[in-house]
Amino acid sequence: MLQPLQRISIVAYTLIIVAILILAMVFGKSLLAPIAIAALLAMLLTPVMEKLMSWNIPRVLAAIMSLMLVVLFMAGVFSLVSVQAYSFVDNYEELKNSANSRVEELMGFVQSNSNYSRAELETAANDGVNEMLTTVKNKAGGIFSATTQGMTNFFLSFIYTLLFLLYHKRIKRAFIKFASKDNQDEAAKTLDKISKVAPQYLFGKLMLITFLAICYSIGLSIIGVKYGVLLGIIAAFLSIIPYIGNLIGGLMPMAMVLITSKEMWPIFAIMGLFAFVQFIESYFLEPLIVGGKVSINPMASIVGVVVAGGIWGIPGMIIAIPYMGIVKILCDQVDRLEPVSILIGDSKDDGWIEQKSNKLVEWIKAKFKK
Repeated sequence: MLQPLQRISIVAYTLIIVAILILAMVFGKSLLAPIAIAALLAMLLTPVMEKLMSWNIPRVLAAIMSLMLVVLFMAGVFSLVSVQAYSFVDNYEELKNSANSRVEELMGFVQSNSNYSRAELETAANDGVNEMLTTVKNKAGGIFSATTQGMTNFFLSFIYTLLFLLYHKRIKRAFIKFASKDNQDEAAKTLDKISKVAPQYLFGKLMLITFLAICYSIGLSIIGVKYGVLLGIIAAFLSIIPYIGNLIGGLMPMAMVLITSKEMWPIFAIMGLFAFVQFIESYFLEPLIVGGKVSINPMASIVGVVVAGGIWGIPGMIIAIPYMGIVKILCDQVDRLEPVSILIGDSKDDGWIEQKSNKLVEWIKAKFKK
């Protein structure tokens, strides 16, 4: 009789802890969000800093140089997006006129194939546009406030990242001390595994997003989609949300084609581009770069991204999947947390395509080892 009660108490304690964590994340967003982002960056940059230190570079300088790599990468992405965004703003009136022309054509088509009058269709269209503009106006103040808060969190994250890099060994020893003396060796091994696997996982995901951004941008530019680079980069970052992100990322360039062109072949070309790139990324590059050490199933990924987005907004959506991967690594090392690993992990049986792609990946790895 004690064993069922013990299990019930464990479940109850777990739910209480989860509830406390969620409340802390909600009310401590301004404090915890920059720290959470900084912890990920620190795990990603620690191997880089240690490599620089092996070249007899002082720890402080190595940490600053590692952080500058992230700054340069983000500056490059921001420059590309800014150029496209400025071009979009400059051509806004042209796009607006083109969109109005397409709306007129659509209204004419609906009028000729339905019982609605021209006046009814124009009234419905005007009401929709006015409602959208009212929503944008009401949200303008909130957007400015969110942008200001985002810039503050951005600089705080870099400060915290530098501190994590400088004191990561001390922090690691402190976490080990939380475990009992009998379990400290096991805790140290678990942290070592996380410190090795997590940076590989984070760096692999970053490489995949970069690959998608390059392929989408080049492909959309070749097809002739306006602002193809901007839409390609956005689609690549949206891919962090399984299925939904890829769908939204593909619909945006299709909508741009509908607004700016009367031809239909670019839409089919975009569908083919996204399907081909996703096939290569899912079945070949992801097993090769990220590997099978950390794999989150689509259901857990979508739920995690939605929940994190509801709590922390866009930063929460970005860091949700990496943190779920780290949680899975931790759960794999703790027997009591194995059910959580099974719940969020992805252990589907390999089909014919997976088997062939795995053989190719193993062959490539063998060639690199030689």
